[in-house]
This record gives sequence, structure tokens and C-alpha cells, in this order.
Amino acid sequence: MASRVGSSSPAWASSVRSGLTPESSWQALLAGRSGVAATAGIDVTDLPVRIAAQVPDLDVAAMLGVRQTRALDRFAQLAVIAAREAVISAGWELTGGPRWSTVIGTGFGGVETFEQAMITLSQRGPRRISPYTAPAMIPNAAVPDDGLCRRH
Repeated sequence: MASRVGSSSPAWASSVRSGLTPESSWQALLAGRSGVAATAGIDVTDLPVRIAAQVPDLDVAAMLGVRQTRALDRFAQLAVIAAREAVISAGWELTGGPRWSTVIGTGFGGVETFEQAMITLSQRGPRRISPYTAPAMIPNAAVPDDGLCRRH
């Protein structure tokens, strides 16, 4: 039996995100729109750079649900959203249909989760660190499985 492999439309959660679709993001890229802007939501007081390519205006809780949003680091949230968009743009249903997989490359997992854990450790001690810290920050946290993608 021959195996069939295909690629759906690309999807990503990026700083040039324009609207909620991969197509609108692609059009923003083609128009030359830059996603670099003044940083928001992080303290850059002691840093020489005050700009970043952050993903703007993304209501993650509305897309993944509050519980899943809390369980995942920001990098994993963005990976799951991009995977869902790829499945949808391929014309597949999130609740069934063809088998599919996700390929993600990352060098480090949840930096935000790691940073918060170190602050908690320093200020409140080791007993105050969440048991979910390690699962939230490992690179594998970005790999969405069927249940994660099909939840909403």
C-alpha cells in the first residue's frame, strides 16, 4: 500500500498577523508590513533594545479556552493556534477526518514559564513552584495532539 503525504496551506502566528487567518497574514507580508514595534507586556527597562516582533491582538483564551491557555507557555499556545489554522485551511474538520501531523522546530521551550519559575523560586521558595512548570516549558509542549487541537 502506497503512503500519501501532502502539505496543507502554511499557517503561523506571527508579528505580522493581520486578522485571524493565514491568508491575511500572508497578504501583510506581501505588502511589506513589518511586525517589529515597541515592546508591550514585558519589562525592558534594563535592556538596550525596546522593540520586538511580538504577536499582537491575539485572544488566546478565546481560541484555546482558559484552561489550556493557562497550561501552555506562550510559544506552545502560538504553535497550537498555527497547527489549528493549518488544519482548517486544508479544509479538514478539527473533529475528525484525515490523519495529520505537525512539524515544529524550536531550540528552547517556554522561556516565560522558566523565567516565572525562577522568580517564584527566588522570592517564595521551591515549594511554591507549580508542578506544571516542567511540562509547560519543554519544547514538546508545542506539539499539539488531536485532543489539544480539537478541543474548541
